[in-house]
Amino acid sequence: MVADPHKSLTGEASGSGQESYHRLVLDPPLQRKCWRCVREVLPEVTPEITQDFKCRTVYRAHLPGAGIFQCSITGLSFKVKSAVTITYRYATWTRHLSEADQETWSPAGPLFHIEVQPGVVQSVHLPHFICLAAFHELLHHESFLQGPVLQGPAAPVQAFQGSDRHLRGHVPGLVRALAWCHSRLWGHQTAPAWVPPWTSEDVNTSLFSIAHFKSGTMILERPTRLIAFSAVLENPSFSLLGVLWRRLRSTLNSFPMHSSVLIFQQLSAANTTLHLYLIPDDKSVKQAVEKQEMNWNSKLIPKPSPFSPLFFGCIYQVTSTNSVVIMPEARLPFCYKSPREEQLFVEIYIRKMAEEIRFSMIDTRDDSVVWRASLRSGDINLPACVSKTLSGTAFLKKHKTKLCVRMRQLPSILLHLRDANVINSDEEEEVQSQVTSQRKNKVLLELVEKKGLEAQEQLYQILQMKDPYLIADLDKSS
Repeated sequence: MVADPHKSLTGEASGSGQESYHRLVLDPPLQRKCWRCVREVLPEVTPEITQDFKCRTVYRAHLPGAGIFQCSITGLSFKVKSAVTITYRYATWTRHLSEADQETWSPAGPLFHIEVQPGVVQSVHLPHFICLAAFHELLHHESFLQGPVLQGPAAPVQAFQGSDRHLRGHVPGLVRALAWCHSRLWGHQTAPAWVPPWTSEDVNTSLFSIAHFKSGTMILERPTRLIAFSAVLENPSFSLLGVLWRRLRSTLNSFPMHSSVLIFQQLSAANTTLHLYLIPDDKSVKQAVEKQEMNWNSKLIPKPSPFSPLFFGCIYQVTSTNSVVIMPEARLPFCYKSPREEQLFVEIYIRKMAEEIRFSMIDTRDDSVVWRASLRSGDINLPACVSKTLSGTAFLKKHKTKLCVRMRQLPSILLHLRDANVINSDEEEEVQSQVTSQRKNKVLLELVEKKGLEAQEQLYQILQMKDPYLIADLDKSS
């Protein structure tokens, strides 16, 4: 059983605080991504991808000069004084974070192993999945600041860092703050309509730390500042680095989190069989899921992320407008699992695919809708000329050599990839600058491969449209 992080708060509350929580009937929000946290737009670099002697994926980014650059694959960013090459890879929290430390700290983003020439990097931006805007809204509700002990500008931090005894004395205010936060997140009209906009200066960094592992010992460094989707550390030294959040010593044991819903179609399974995952917005976890599903010969079906922040320890239920079979059950706990662990998913079996099936995800605490998506027949039905035993990713990998020789209509393919935001103008120019058509095809295939499953599926669909005879011929040869 997964504990409800808010349940005991309402049990201990009394008076208006308790009533505020139980009165809350959440309206379904509009379909949207997290509009509260604005992602910083930085110049992107596409790293080289290699493997080390342990067959681990290693990224090598060549930064062209002074400035700040973001890895297009991992989201990791560096501000550098001059041109430099930086090597990095994902590492595993469970291997380095001791059981004792896990009682106090929980991962808030990927763990990276980084190697770079000393003294060149001025700051590093480490990805995290905490929804800082929702967290800011929660802490700045005036009811949260009530009480003789918790007054003043430091009150929110005091409350979250206090003991259970300290919090229990102020549960009514905490419950009202929770009710206010939920109403702000989902548009309910029982709360104040305005909260001061947040900036990076508003976020108290004491609730977060950057873990730095040296010789098996964890050293905690306070971030210079926290911004949407990244924790910034200036003048860093490198080895293993990642963002942690402090487990709250109260029954409110989680921060609001950004998340992702991943849907894969099992191409070799009977009729239409889908795997649906609910994971934190952590690219290392997403990459691990994609790799496993690729081994199972699955196709990624891109769908929007949840439009409301989720909470670790809570359970979310998958529902559908049509009759489908969901196994082992329709409920998914939202939690962090290491990329090396098997991620939780539900299997959805559709005996007869309708023109459109609508899916929703509901927070079981209050029946609020946190995610919606439509699955259309075009999302899953492959053209008749194409085999249903190979995903686009597997097809491109298997026939890469022949595609380098036989792929035609490159300008049109590049145009479609630009329109789909798979490549940018610089990458298109890089492909076109190659001397021979075979070299151009090879560079394009390698570029799309680096961008992941979704980009490969996009290229595969474009090839089906532009040159179906080539796809059919290669498919027959296999």
